[in-house]
Amino acid sequence: MRTAGALAAATWLGAAALAPTVSAVTPASAAPTPATSVAGRDTAVAGVPRAPRIDAIRGRRLPRVTLRDEHGRAFRLAELAGRPLVLSLVFARCPHACPMITRSLRDALGAIGPPGPRYGVLTLSFDPADTPDDLAALRRRHALPEGWRLATGDSADVAALLAALDFGVVRVAGGFAHPNGVFVLDDSLRVDAWLSGLSFDTDALRRALGHAMVGPGRSLVRRARPLLALVAALGAIATLLAIRLTRDPPTA
Repeated sequence: MRTAGALAAATWLGAAALAPTVSAVTPASAAPTPATSVAGRDTAVAGVPRAPRIDAIRGRRLPRVTLRDEHGRAFRLAELAGRPLVLSLVFARCPHACPMITRSLRDALGAIGPPGPRYGVLTLSFDPADTPDDLAALRRRHALPEGWRLATGDSADVAALLAALDFGVVRVAGGFAHPNGVFVLDDSLRVDAWLSGLSFDTDALRRALGHAMVGPGRSLVRRARPLLALVAALGAIATLLAIRLTRDPPTA
């Protein structure tokens, strides 16, 4: 049951996971590190895409799209729901910024534990020229764990995702201009956080994942309401049966 899984995962993350805010989430206006990369180089040149406006998109559910993994198999993004998801957007053949993001994310998450029932990771290429072989090569280069999903998609589906995430990509000589950072989604694939930069801290990711388990403006009690309602209903039924047995004891 999803609610029970969220409660167990929150316990695993520890008390810091229940903090009402995520200190590592940085609005675009206050990004402490370069927010964009052109041909793999950090830049502040006017005209390149700005960082996503997290305050405008927080809580937005991602569209239903179909992606392809490194084996060429199609899967629905919705299949990754049910646990928080760390989402990085890169292009597989990027020589500079994207590898830095992937390596740092791998190392920071490695201290939390491998992706699996507690959280997932998806690296999605926005380059329409990237192939499943390029994704497989990306996995080998960075020694990514098995549970770390890699994907490409057709132009329409990728464009829909980028638009929902307010993530701008511009083709330039030698690569793409794009924001540097990763998203954290909740278990319903709604945007919960944007962590800006080329490197990531384990504690910040742990807090972001914990916050995504609870969600903006929500509490564990609120998340557990369906389970609590079921327990209350079963308790009411048991009480009624006990009253009836007391009034009408069985006869010999």
